[in-house]
Amino acid sequence: RAEELVWGFIRQQETEMRAQLANARTLQVAQALDIPVIVIHTPCDLCFQAEVIDIVECCETVGEVVDRLHRLPEYAYSARIGYPIEVLSGKLATPIGKPFYSQGGGWRAPLSIMEAAFKAGANTLFVTQAPPEYVTLANSYGVNLVSIPHDMLDSRGMRLLYDQVFEQGTRIIPCSNYRHLDY
Repeated sequence: RAEELVWGFIRQQETEMRAQLANARTLQVAQALDIPVIVIHTPCDLCFQAEVIDIVECCETVGEVVDRLHRLPEYAYSARIGYPIEVLSGKLATPIGKPFYSQGGGWRAPLSIMEAAFKAGANTLFVTQAPPEYVTLANSYGVNLVSIPHDMLDSRGMRLLYDQVFEQGTRIIPCSNYRHLDY
């Protein structure tokens, strides 16, 4: 049942993404100017998600994870400007238990997938966006819900990717919501 839910969601998102890309102004401009374009949003999200997984594996409580994440430059900056990591359900002292991550590609898993994860034993859910119905569902199952600000997740993921791709000294120009912060 859970696998069926996940594959249905993936197919729906793929269809929506293809429709969005067909109408994307950036893509249209690149095609008109005959220049290459690449979208690396999801790889960057997944670079950061891998880092979150590594951090979670070293921690016992939700608070330890939040503290370790806030030590990263992007999240220290985010907290300074009033956009911190938030525990929307559960408490900082609560054990992590079995984590579940919904952070890839800027997509938010539907409630049916969240509920399936909770029924399968997930105790802590890490998300980049948490509408009220997520909080209600997490509270009803008595699980932890941790919201990680998406803009800084993207910035951190880009940083991790750039650290692997570019040599030291490459000039990065912050734009939109992207920030390349020094360590």
